[in-house]
Amino acid sequence: MSLIKINAITVPADSGDELAHRFAHRAGAVDG
Repeated sequence: MSLIKINAITVPADSGDELAHRFAHRAGAVDG
């Protein structure tokens, strides 16, 4: 059985760099 979760977030145009920084350490966490 597969479980798929999709989370959509809204990011203000000037906050993209901060968001990328916060999630950078999680890169590859869901790679199987």
